[in-house]
Amino acid sequence: MIHAAFDWYQATIPTPASEVIAHFEGQAASLGLVARQDRPGKNNWQASARYLSGDGICHFEIQHGGNPGTQVRGSSFLAPATADHVRSHWPDHQVSRVDACIDLRGAGLFRNIKETTAAFVDTYYPAESDKKLKNKLIRDLVDDEAGETIYIGDKKKSPIFWRIYQKGYEQIATGATRILDQDTVRIEAEVHPGRSGSKADKQRFATVQPDDVFGAGRWSRMLIKDLVGLDPTPIKRAERESNVYLQKALYGIESYGNNFMKAALFELHQTCPGFLPTNESIIDEWLAIQRDHMRHRYPNKTPFDPGFEILRDVQNNPTHSMPKP
Repeated sequence: MIHAAFDWYQATIPTPASEVIAHFEGQAASLGLVARQDRPGKNNWQASARYLSGDGICHFEIQHGGNPGTQVRGSSFLAPATADHVRSHWPDHQVSRVDACIDLRGAGLFRNIKETTAAFVDTYYPAESDKKLKNKLIRDLVDDEAGETIYIGDKKKSPIFWRIYQKGYEQIATGATRILDQDTVRIEAEVHPGRSGSKADKQRFATVQPDDVFGAGRWSRMLIKDLVGLDPTPIKRAERESNVYLQKALYGIESYGNNFMKAALFELHQTCPGFLPTNESIIDEWLAIQRDHMRHRYPNKTPFDPGFEILRDVQNNPTHSMPKP
């Protein structure tokens, strides 16, 4: 029976960095970490503790400061161990990226996979159909030394993105120390739960098993079943409607003021009546946060308090029919 394994596990932990670093440095020997490099962080993180393995490559990193919590990232052969440690010690973490991979071996296997993939695309996503993934569904890259790679999806925008490549050739070309058989083909799924705009999606992936990472998209579930017979559990994304309308309202506050705010909140009220929480303290806290945001972004302008009062009107009168602006 074919199964997937984690190849990248990146999560944010609601714990001070000192505790997280102490935990993993206590496990350095079992994880094969031999050296630490302290560098500036990326993506608004202030600092990064990068740990090198025996091959001199950083497969494990902890970023902290500048953002809430502490980010942990394990890749390649350290991804499964990273996932195990994070899940067992910090079950309330949020996953921002997770990759799962399946390695297959056999002469001529890549050609067969490529043909099956092309047939799948022609059948389910023909050029004249409206059922298209953003950007180009399938792209082919050939490297004389590193072998051939097929990309499926949009790496920058799609919630799930695939790479199918000749892993054996790639390792030989890059001088990797952990060499697989030359005819090894890797099918790799990369998922970014946060692209849905929902924290619930990030939390949901904190318990997802490697096989089910391939269940993060309909086409992915269908294709992996065609290729290797794997039948992953479908992972449904969190409901987004309420989020979308609140984002419209906030955008209206920042950009167009009270009139746009009324339009966005009217749409919110019509689609999700009574959505806003009934707890008075929660509403007050939410309004205070938005006012602080406005004061910081527009220090010379007065926050659009009348717009905020419309929010309270929806909260206090969930069945009240609001006039269109």
